[in-house]
Amino acid sequence: MKNKSSQNIFAIIITTLSLVNIYAYGQNLDQTNKIVASDRFSYDNFGTSVAIYGNTAIIGAPQKTVYTSFTEFTAYAGSAYVYDIDENGIWKETQQLTPSNTGDGYNFGQSVDIYENLIIIGAKEHTGSTEDVGAAYIFERNEIGVWNEVTRLQHADAIANDNFGSSVSINNKFAIVGTFKKTVEGKTNAGAVYVFKNNNDNTWTESQKITASDTQANDNFGNTVSIDKNTFLVGAKGKNNNTGCAYFFTYNSSNQLWEEQQKVSAADVELGDSFGFSVSITEDKAIIGANNEGNNSSLIKAGAAYIFKQNSSNQWIEDQKIVADDRSSEDLFGSSVAIFQDYAIVGAEYEDEDISGSNTLSNSGSAYYYHLNSSGSWTQIQKIKASDKTAGDSFGCAVDIFGNKAIIGAFNESHDANGANQFINAGSGYMFSIANTHVIESVAGPGGNIEPSGFYILEDGDYVTYTITPENNFIISAIKINGVSTVIQNTMTISDLTSDKKIEVSFDITSSINSTDENKAISIYPNPAHEYITISVAEPSENKKAQIINTNGQVVKVIPLNTNKSTTTSVSELPKGTYLLIINKHIPKKFTVI
Repeated sequence: MKNKSSQNIFAIIITTLSLVNIYAYGQNLDQTNKIVASDRFSYDNFGTSVAIYGNTAIIGAPQKTVYTSFTEFTAYAGSAYVYDIDENGIWKETQQLTPSNTGDGYNFGQSVDIYENLIIIGAKEHTGSTEDVGAAYIFERNEIGVWNEVTRLQHADAIANDNFGSSVSINNKFAIVGTFKKTVEGKTNAGAVYVFKNNNDNTWTESQKITASDTQANDNFGNTVSIDKNTFLVGAKGKNNNTGCAYFFTYNSSNQLWEEQQKVSAADVELGDSFGFSVSITEDKAIIGANNEGNNSSLIKAGAAYIFKQNSSNQWIEDQKIVADDRSSEDLFGSSVAIFQDYAIVGAEYEDEDISGSNTLSNSGSAYYYHLNSSGSWTQIQKIKASDKTAGDSFGCAVDIFGNKAIIGAFNESHDANGANQFINAGSGYMFSIANTHVIESVAGPGGNIEPSGFYILEDGDYVTYTITPENNFIISAIKINGVSTVIQNTMTISDLTSDKKIEVSFDITSSINSTDENKAISIYPNPAHEYITISVAEPSENKKAQIINTNGQVVKVIPLNTNKSTTTSVSELPKGTYLLIINKHIPKKFTVI
């Protein structure tokens, strides 16, 4: 964004995921669409991977044969498809994504994730200089809604059969890519994950290779990954002869490294459970699937999932084991998991019966919907089946949830959206939502806050009142609802909801301050800077931190300040440009990296 007038202030909007309060407690998810690829064909395996964010979904078809002309094609190259909700509330295919350098058997679409205007897609069998090295691709949505490939990610120490891209996860700062077959220190199939940092100029840089602290052969560390803000979770389904485990990593803003915080396993885990087969994280909650869990061998491969919660000491504690109300052997409950605040979905791709427990269709698949109730227990709300279920569909092989919407993949399903035109294992996706509800999101940039903040799910006709409070020396500069400016006010009510809303608030320094450079409470030198800056505060105190914010409104670095003395920190990793440095309630200070 451009600086505003002579004040040189960034009018910044930062989108953050905050607390979700859902008023529609206990309501079922209703199927709204069955979706298939516009160019569907046999054995595409569309629905192998799925992800959803807001009103956009992405579905992978890793076995797709891509035709470049009527006679020329790339076999099993893979493809991914973007879907958006139209004005009638129907999901429509808006774009097919393929990589810039597709090849036979690349499996592009094996894994997918989406965050705001970023999509990441794994191609685990991409062949570079050697066989099945793997790759991942990042796409960004432009101002007219078109997704363009911005970069191909590859790891620096690539060797044959790494399967880099077998799992992926992304936010606006980092991309996480798993290589569960990576050989580590001579230990085959130990696995690793690679972190790539967003440079905010359409480039992403490999910033770290991560392995488990107790790496062993056949751990399969990185078979699944999930990131939320400054924490990511990695599954290692093969640990200790397929007993499995998972690892939490947190970002240390001081040294700018991801550090292993904790290794976890289930309290009742047994040999062969494959704990860590699937993972998902949201703020202080996580869910981990163990699709081979067998209830002390009485229900072979029935499967289970485990909820972990972060306590006040930042430790992750097993909160609850969840299983299907109608669990039985070979269901593979936990094949896929997704969690969004107080709601979770678990896939059981080999489950056989309908919601009444009858009409057996072998391996048709199911998904189960859970809610954290007011007493603090996770309870099953619903068993979900596809509207056109048939044997062998593997419905529930992939799941995701966002707000009042969910997506479930069935990669072996064979019919189109109308139940006709059979193509064996072409694959399908199924869209669900809570009927008569809408998502409302509120976000605020630096210089103030809005309460309540984050996501709410409200019913038709409901309302919510917001209070907007600038910090000292700031004023409200703009309020936008779905991108359209509205009247600036400190209190506003959104009522009679009939559609989703997004409220964005930005702030400026008051007109009494001529420039951020007049702030004498903070000094930065040298300015402009190239490698380091030294920060001095006129009135130092304990527990102060400085935030560096770029022109996109992103906090790119957090710096703990020394007490009663200056603090020197590196800025060499930052792209060239102008930044704001903010310390508590002080007026921001502008500086430039050259």
